[in-house]
Parts: sequence; C-alpha cells; structure tokens
Amino acid sequence: MRHAENRTGVSRASLPTIAGSVLGILSLFIVVATAALWHSPTASAEDSCDQIRDIVEKARCRVAHVNRVPPQHLARALEPTHINWVYDAELSPDGKLLASAGKDEVVKLWEVGTGKFIRNLGTHEGWVRQVVFSPSGKTVYSLADNQGLSELDVGTGKLGRTQQGPAHEWYKMAISPDGKLLAIREDKDVLLWRTQDWAEQSRLPVAQAAVVAFAPDSTLLVAGRRLGELWDVGSRTKKMILEPVAEVDAAAFSPDGSLIGWAGGGKAGVWEAASGKLLSSWSTGNSFTTFAVAITPDKGLLLTAFEYPSEWDIATRQLARKLGTMTDLTHSIAITPDGKFAITSHMGSDIRMWDIASGQMVRQFGERVN
Repeated sequence: MRHAENRTGVSRASLPTIAGSVLGILSLFIVVATAALWHSPTASAEDSCDQIRDIVEKARCRVAHVNRVPPQHLARALEPTHINWVYDAELSPDGKLLASAGKDEVVKLWEVGTGKFIRNLGTHEGWVRQVVFSPSGKTVYSLADNQGLSELDVGTGKLGRTQQGPAHEWYKMAISPDGKLLAIREDKDVLLWRTQDWAEQSRLPVAQAAVVAFAPDSTLLVAGRRLGELWDVGSRTKKMILEPVAEVDAAAFSPDGSLIGWAGGGKAGVWEAASGKLLSSWSTGNSFTTFAVAITPDKGLLLTAFEYPSEWDIATRQLARKLGTMTDLTHSIAITPDGKFAITSHMGSDIRMWDIASGQMVRQFGERVN
C-alpha cells in the first residue's frame, strides 16, 4: 500500500529522517557557535589576567586582552611556523641552531644559517614559556604551563625526562654554562635543579625574582627584582647586593663575565660584576616591562627587548638604533657568538634575525600568521 502524501509531496514515512537531519544540523551549529564563543575575546579574558601572579606574564596577558590557545594539532599541521606568540628564541652554544617556545604549545628547532625549520621538539601541554640549550647543543630544556620542566632531544625531537612544577610559577629559567644546573624562579625561591640525575640541589631565598642569569664560569648567579643580588652557586650564599637601581626587569652577564647589563623601571645600565658597582645608567623612555637584555661580545652595546628591540651604546649611554619597526612586544633577544646578529621573538608567530651593525632584518624564521 502506498504511503499517504502530504501537500508538499513528501511522504510521512520520510518525515522522521528529515527531522533527524535537521536536528543533526542544529546540533552541529550549536557546537560550532559554542566553540566560537569559547575562543572569542571577552571581558572575562582580561579578568583572568588578574589570576596570574607573575607581574611580567600578567602584563603580557593584559596587552593581549585574550587567552586563546590554538589546538596543538593545528600547530603541528603548520610545522614550518608557529601560529601564535613566540615567548622565547634561544641559540645553541655554537650559534648554528635556534630553539623557539610558543604560546601554541610547541617547541620548534631551526637552522640559523638558512632559517630552515628542522623539527618540533617533544610534546607540551600548555604555553611554552622558555627554552635553553645544553652546552653540547644536544638537549633543549623547556618550561610549559601545565607540564613544568621537560628535557628534549635535539637529534630526534623526542621528549625525555619531565618534572611537574607549581602552576603559574615556572616562567623563567637559566642554565649554567657547564650544563650541570638549571635555575628556575618560583614565587618564594630560585630552585637549583641538577640535570645529570634530574633532582633538586637546593633553593636560594630570592622571592619573585624577575631575573635569573648565570655567570660564564657557572660559579655566580644574578637574581632579583627590586634589587640585583649576586649569589655564590657552590656555597649557596649571597655574595653581594649590586648597587641599587629603581627596578630590575631583566639582566645578563657579558660573554666574558666582567659586566652585568640590566634594564627596568624606564632605565638601563651596566654593573661591574667583580665589585657590584653601577658603572653606567640611562633613561630608555620605556614605560613598559623590559623582557630581556644582552651584551655584545665587545661590550660596546646593550640590547634591550621591550616594545621594540633596541641597541644602546654603553660608553655614550645613547640609543644607537632600533631594530626594525615593531608593532608588538619583543619577548626575547639573543646575540650570535660572533656578535654580528641579534635574534628576537615577539608577540607574533615569526622570529627575526637582525644585523647588529645596520639594524636591518636579514632573516625570518616562520611566518607572521597571527
């Protein structure tokens, strides 16, 4: 017997199938709309910045006004580039390789001489804040929000040992040039972590340290925020308080260990490492946080990373030049061993290499996709 037809010419028997299809499409629409709302910038995104305890990371969050985390599989699908901010880009000791840490939850390895992408290193859960190379260049250590400290094999990209850290505290670390220790800043201490047996060695009572940096001989560590403190790593004792300055956002030793460059509170300058005396300081005109500094091998320039990367003549205390035109914050700055080039990461998905003498960009790692 034939099924009765309705006025539209559609059989009653086919109505349940059509209704199911409509419900399926409606359900898919709801899922997509919900996902879009979840990832869209809202007023609550800025509110969430207040939950971040680290002052530097809180500043970064407020500038962005959004906490979006692209799916990790998407970052892997676009392997030759990051797809979100690059928090850090660090050179191997021989200057041939570059490791970068991204908000897209990925660590990438690059060839410095060509800008060629080599491979991803390990897997991460959460934004990757910082990377450092071992002295051999065979291992990279990373800090990620929800994973803590990770050991990554440069040759294979495989994830090695890990150590979970306290939430929203492990943002900053440094490796001793002999490769034996990692210094990781926490809210109340600086943790010294042994790389050989993967265990805690000791803690230095430096609260809310914005700075952790080893001297080239691995015996001293500079740490602090309001004050720059110089610590003897072997005895775990405070050697001296460096001549006070207004604020210390970032600091780094010169390659020969004789100077310590610093920046913060709208100023920059250098200390003499042996005496702690402030040799020189000047105004940078910067009202925002300085995320990193570096001194050229000839000790002629101090490079700073804040709204844009800048070169400062240490002798004259004058701005030598800005590196390019930046429209976002510079997160890190590293100088090649020969002192000719600087590499910067920033609030964008690419990494840039600059000729220090001319200030011109000479190479780009990845693409600007965000």
